[in-house]
Amino acid sequence: RVVKISWEHAKAAGLPVGLYWYLDNTVDPKLQAKKFLELDLMKAELGVWVDLEHRANSRFMGWKNWYNFIVALQEKLPTLRIGIYTGHYYWIEFTKGSGISLPSLGYFKQFPLWIAAYGQTPLYTEPWGDDWTIWQFTDFLDGESYGAESKELDGNYFRGTLDEYKSYFKNSLLIESSMNLSILLPIIFVSDSFVSTT
Repeated sequence: RVVKISWEHAKAAGLPVGLYWYLDNTVDPKLQAKKFLELDLMKAELGVWVDLEHRANSRFMGWKNWYNFIVALQEKLPTLRIGIYTGHYYWIEFTKGSGISLPSLGYFKQFPLWIAAYGQTPLYTEPWGDDWTIWQFTDFLDGESYGAESKELDGNYFRGTLDEYKSYFKNSLLIESSMNLSILLPIIFVSDSFVSTT
């Protein structure tokens, strides 16, 4: 209910919308996909992202359930653009650490990677290697500086040029920040000074 209200308000304000689903290891992924599909996912200009970071130990834990969730979405919406948001160490633990085969690991490469890695550079994460799409480099940006009520915000880099960024996010709203970088809410930086954007 809250998501639908927020969606309607964002659209009324002319803001682009993106959605992510925090995959809950305690609930059947097919049931979660069914719930997610109650939203008009095809209208999310910023894409749909599967958030993989839940650590609850249950029978729905692990990469086979991530697969089941994604396939359930694709069966209903074959052209839906889906990305994966995860942390490097979580991903390694529950793929290679759980004995995933190389073909099964390779399956996930077709989905853009939004990697959470708080450091100087994103970590090499298989099967994407260095080919990430968005890098969350912090969860500690000063919210007030960006006109937000939250004191702390996530900061992200998009890998690509400004034109590539506009194309990827379907020409979504851009705002010029006080840091002289182009940003998209939620805080995604596109800057020629970032080496991986050229």
